[in-house]
Amino acid sequence: MALDLLSGAKQDLAALRLTDPDAHATVVAFLAEADADEELIGKCTSEGTVEIGPYRVSAVPWHAARRRGDNLFRFRVFDTPATDYRIVYGYDWRTRRIGILAVVHKGKFDYAISTGLADRIRDDWRGATDGRLT
Repeated sequence: MALDLLSGAKQDLAALRLTDPDAHATVVAFLAEADADEELIGKCTSEGTVEIGPYRVSAVPWHAARRRGDNLFRFRVFDTPATDYRIVYGYDWRTRRIGILAVVHKGKFDYAISTGLADRIRDDWRGATDGRLT
């Protein structure tokens, strides 16, 4: 599969390993399952609840980012130690690649497009897509 872990998400996972090891282990295992799922693109680009491996997840578009030309979404992994975290990702339809951009606690991410975290996510995404709108 075409799943890329971008620099901001790597930093988030390193911090999560220290602060919430159980959630970290869940996110890492989920990402491995997602990377192996041959139907991942369809599952992650449609809004709703889907099964990815043994995980039941919610995929939701990040509407504010999409209005600005960035094809961004978030996963929420239900019924796990990681349920309170959001996995923010983008989909580049030209390359059929999914970029994991952030792993953040739900209380620290309000989906506003003008926060420092949102800026980091958008900068990582624009870098990964060579500045193209997706």
